[in-house]
Amino acid sequence: MTAALATAFGSAPHFYDMDNEIIRHLSGTHRDVHPQPASYNEMRDKFITEARALKTWDPAAIRLGR
Repeated sequence: MTAALATAFGSAPHFYDMDNEIIRHLSGTHRDVHPQPASYNEMRDKFITEARALKTWDPAAIRLGR
């Protein structure tokens, strides 16, 4: 889907809001996937990994996070 958005909108900057869904499975919402609560460092590392991956899919990406 990200590649399709990049193709559809061309070389203009693409803004992506990276909210907490990306790490929700680490925080106890999905205990079947991640049974132990995640540490702050683990959540930070996961967020950074996904943000970097986004940039490889869409070089024009501007990532927002909260």
